[in-house]
Amino acid sequence: LRPRGDIHLALGQQAQPTDDLEQAADLAEATDDASSRDLLRMRIYDVRGQALLKSRPAEAAASFSDAIATALATKQDSTYRAVLHFQRAAARRNAGDPGAEDDIAAARKILHGEVRQALTSDPKRASEPLWTPYFSRFQEQYDELMESRLEAQDANGAFVYSELARAFEPMQILLQSQSLPPGFRSIETVADLERARASLPEDTVILQFLVLPKGTYTWVVTRERITVVPQRATKRDIEGWTSAALESAVARQRDPFIRATRAAYGELFRAPLKQAGASKTHIVIVPDGPMLGFPFNGLVGETQEGYLIERASIAVAGSTSPYLYALARDQQLSKDHQPSVLLVGDPAFESKRFLRLPFAREEVNELSAGYYRGAEVLVDVGATVPKFLAAVKNKTIIHFAGHGIASPQDPWQSRLLLAPQGGVSGELNAQKLMKELPKLERTRLVVLGACSSAGGSSVGPQGLAPLVRPFIAANVPAVVGAMWNVKDASAKRLLVSLHCHYRHGDDVAVALRNAQLERLRNHEPAMTWAAFQAVGYAASPYPRPIALEDPNIEHLCTQNSLLGPDGLPSQ
Repeated sequence: LRPRGDIHLALGQQAQPTDDLEQAADLAEATDDASSRDLLRMRIYDVRGQALLKSRPAEAAASFSDAIATALATKQDSTYRAVLHFQRAAARRNAGDPGAEDDIAAARKILHGEVRQALTSDPKRASEPLWTPYFSRFQEQYDELMESRLEAQDANGAFVYSELARAFEPMQILLQSQSLPPGFRSIETVADLERARASLPEDTVILQFLVLPKGTYTWVVTRERITVVPQRATKRDIEGWTSAALESAVARQRDPFIRATRAAYGELFRAPLKQAGASKTHIVIVPDGPMLGFPFNGLVGETQEGYLIERASIAVAGSTSPYLYALARDQQLSKDHQPSVLLVGDPAFESKRFLRLPFAREEVNELSAGYYRGAEVLVDVGATVPKFLAAVKNKTIIHFAGHGIASPQDPWQSRLLLAPQGGVSGELNAQKLMKELPKLERTRLVVLGACSSAGGSSVGPQGLAPLVRPFIAANVPAVVGAMWNVKDASAKRLLVSLHCHYRHGDDVAVALRNAQLERLRNHEPAMTWAAFQAVGYAASPYPRPIALEDPNIEHLCTQNSLLGPDGLPSQ
């Protein structure tokens, strides 16, 4: 009877559960086993609260209070108690009771305790496939809380809830780093948000989205202020644009790709960008729900507006807190050692399904000869999993050019393909990366020049791609990857150009933008270059040549694709 009441609620039938719950309560009271009786009472209080949530919220809050008291008395699972606190917060909010905030704080305290205990006793537990989905279970409650705060004109309070919903798990991993930036705080209060805004660069705007079934809200966050732009795009609209963009990109169909990216630009970005102002030349996009996986670097407006990358550089982040962490971590690395580089190209993975990648080998050769002389290079049979995991430590820049596979049904099985060694397979999946990748305390940038290396089903509420997440968790401030399958030759042209710009002083988002603009001005369709996106932030560790400070000179990378560190052709 009690589960049937649950089903009635799921169907939106608020009245029908009453009879079921009354009968269930009578049966519960008749049982001889006291512990079973308490457990049944608790669950009945829970479902009754859900049934009354919208029609009689004060009574719903009282029912959830009975459930919480019973859960405490019977020492129920702490996660379930957190759920009950979230539900009572929703009821109290509907009833206009300020005690809702106390329930949110109680739920957060429970979750903090669980996570910190797990990560302290076994940090690698954070990599288990069932551990990350745990953090997504409260998304619906957080969405309701955010929507209520926005309806009450509390943009800051709603934003804090957004950060708590998305950033908690990745930040708990990062905050255990031995190289934690001094004074860094993730956003858990409105005061934290104010401090965070003050730390943003003047040229940067963060667009953080909340996608709901009936519409979308966009926070526009700059150093000067935070505002909210309500937008009419629904969850279904955005699902359609994302699906159309990815499908047409894979099929190399230009017109459908343009239609999807133009629709998303007009409905999701035009108004927030107007709010941000023309002075913001660095855009950080924090997508939500169905936006995850969208090719933001391919966004295009009407003819007079052009592509978004013609206006500004674009970076993507799981939420604002990890992006601010990337900024702080990058500054911490700015006075670090002489840069060191690892280049991995065309590993000899043994499979008839995957052909060798001659342009990946050329890519690595060109980078080592032109920009990163003295780099450690792993190619062919030498590019094995053990050698890769050993070589990444203490490298400033890591570049992988090889095969990648996204696994939408099982994200943790998304993998990079390296050469086998003895009995060790060449498959390096996301789960193994998460467990065996060492802390990259000196690494500033990872470039994954592999198919779908930043694509596939995202992991956790923060929306990081499965092959990107291990590097972010290993303390790398920025990762570049591809959203879908890319051609060997196209990837080589783009990524060599990216490194040219990065080697000559551009931060990674600007370097990627410049490389993509070169392809655009060469009249290449967007689906050939817009697959690559930058996650996070990484300044260049290299000084900028004086020649590039002249605003009238064409950038050196557009003149010659093989230039040395001094801006002169390699010998």
